[in-house]
Amino acid sequence: MQLNGANSGAVPAVVAATTGAAIATQTFSAVNSALAGANPFSVVTGTLPANITLNTANGQLTGTPVAGGNTNVTVRVATAAGNVDLPVQIQVTLAGAPVVAPPVSANATVGQAVNLAFTASNPAITAVGASGLPPGLSFVITNGGTGAVAITGTPTQSQAGGNSNVFSATLNATNGAGAGANAPISITVLPNVAPTLTGAVTAFSRVFYLKLVRLAGGRS
Repeated sequence: MQLNGANSGAVPAVVAATTGAAIATQTFSAVNSALAGANPFSVVTGTLPANITLNTANGQLTGTPVAGGNTNVTVRVATAAGNVDLPVQIQVTLAGAPVVAPPVSANATVGQAVNLAFTASNPAITAVGASGLPPGLSFVITNGGTGAVAITGTPTQSQAGGNSNVFSATLNATNGAGAGANAPISITVLPNVAPTLTGAVTAFSRVFYLKLVRLAGGRS
């Protein structure tokens, strides 16, 4: 079997790509034998990277990779003379450091669980960092391979500083190309129970009661 007209034999044929960019046309073909069946091409060992597909009819490998790293697969072609396998290594280079994409703002309540999910570009994500989050919340990786990240936890405090309940935080993520820039997010944390003026209400009720008694001609 050949890839782009070159026969690699037992040595893996290399497909080079970059995250976020469509791979150049890659075409597998049989050598000195007619193809067998309507869909003679298949992947028999390993799994193609996410967003990369093999056209089983014409042997073309296409797509835009979303995660970096090397992937080893074996592509098979069915011919009139039998099956022929070719080892292939798909080498995907990261386009750059990850960019975290949180919402501009979010709301939370003391004592209530938070799970705010979003993504970071150019996975795989290997580490994340945060500063300024409300106490009780953390920035975590939920699936480094896809770039899935989240702010999770349960807020324990609604006051950020002074009389403000708005926490201004920054988030960042790291992949094989390095750490990305900080991304801002503002999180407003509300108290779990609204404050009450118990003493003032009791005093008002006492005065109101006395007035009713006097209007009725009674004593208190």
